[in-house]
Parts: sequence; C-alpha cells; structure tokens
Amino acid sequence: MSMKTKGFYFALLLGSFTMWSCTNKDDLSQGSLKTSMNNSVQELTTAMNVISASDGYQVMASSESGTDGPGMVKSSVVAFDSTYNSILLADIAGVYEYKATPYKRWQNSLMRYFVKTDESAHMIVSLPEEKVMHHKSLLRYSPEDTLLTNDYVFDLSEYQYNFNHNMGWDYQIAANINVKSVNVGDLRIQSSASRANHYNYASEFLFANNYKAICNYTTGDTAVSTYAINDGAKTLYEEKYTAIRTSSMGNRHKEKEYSLTIGDVQIVRT
Repeated sequence: MSMKTKGFYFALLLGSFTMWSCTNKDDLSQGSLKTSMNNSVQELTTAMNVISASDGYQVMASSESGTDGPGMVKSSVVAFDSTYNSILLADIAGVYEYKATPYKRWQNSLMRYFVKTDESAHMIVSLPEEKVMHHKSLLRYSPEDTLLTNDYVFDLSEYQYNFNHNMGWDYQIAANINVKSVNVGDLRIQSSASRANHYNYASEFLFANNYKAICNYTTGDTAVSTYAINDGAKTLYEEKYTAIRTSSMGNRHKEKEYSLTIGDVQIVRT
C-alpha cells in the first residue's frame, strides 16, 4: 500500500475547487469550510507522518515488487477441470524457522530454507527482516546469511485458498506481524474471482497506533475502487472511484463518480 504525500493533497484540492462541487459529510455550522479543511488536513498530515515513521510502514513499503499471488493466478494449459482444490490453515499450521542453506543449481526451492520446529494451531514463520525487506534475496544463499537473526515473525491466524485454474479462486488471510519483538500491525486480505462474480479484492493493514490503511476493488458492470486512511472508526482520507460498463462499451468502463474525502469535507465529481 503506497502512502500519499502532503503535496499531493494540496495540489489536488487547489485544482479541484474550480471544477467540482463541494459538499459536507457532516454539519459544518460550527466552523467555516476553510477551518474544517485545515483541521482535517492537519489530522491527515499527522497520521501520515506517524504511519510513515512506524515499523509497520517500513514493512509494508518494501521497495521490491511482490511475487504473484492469488490475484495473479494464470490459466492452466491442462484440460478443463471443474474441481476446486483447497489449502486451509490446518494444512500448513506449525512453527517454521528460516535456516540459511546452500543449494545446487536447479535444486533450489523455498522450503529448503525453512524447518518446522514445533506444532501450532497457527502458522508462525520466523525469518530475518533483511530477507523480507529485500525478498528477492530469500532464495539466494550467501555465507553471511548464517549470521542473520530471525527477528521478523509472521503469525497467520486465518488462511483459506480455494482455487481452480480455469474457474477462479477464493482467498483470505489474517495475520499479525512482529519485528524485533515489537508488534507492527495486523494484515487482512480477501480476494476472489469467478466468471459469475468477477474480481473482488479487499485489504487492510491496522498499524499498532490504531491507524488503518484500506484498499478495496471490485469489477463487473459496475467497478468500484476505494482507498482510505482511518483513525479508528474515523475516516481521515478516502478516494472512491465508480465506473460503469454498458453493452455499447464492450469491456471498457466510463467514470460515473469520483469522490475525495478529507475529514468532514467531501469533494464529488460526477
């Protein structure tokens, strides 16, 4: 999840007031629009500064791109099969520790680097923070890796992955992340795709300081994309984009509505 900067907020707002309608989410009778906007932007700025300085943000903002996940499942070349396969938490539960292991060419695999050390109802994986922040090095052994400490702990409390290479998938995960004995946050992801229900994705990261980053996306005849930053139940910032597709447009979508919410102020373009 990428963080927006203060400069983006102000540039977007200044360019928007000349062409967008402005409405209040709540009653602004106790203060001017300018005062409400200034207060809301200050709250958002404080939140972004706290988030960007947190251990949780450093974890989520790794500079390297991620590997393909359920959202990137490729179609299989095998014959059509309507059977769904499942991987559940019970199938992968246990305590796993990273162990630097030399490998021979063409004989490298992820599980060569992990050993199961104990039983657990969760899946608990410990590995060096360096291998997470630069995860392309995870499958690259060097002698110095034996000196690394398994100080990054991923505690998986929910996991379910039902998939069929031709028909789609249903995936969900919930986990706590701890780095160097410090709780940095909780991650939740839900993702699904099917011919009937199209593609749906929802994720959130709850930082240890109670700020939450949210990203939701759905496709279909109506596509909706939402990105938000919350402080508990209060929305500090939200972008929401809605687009529709008609029979005359084929697979293309046309914007129906875009809204930008900062605290008590909401700007809507229709």
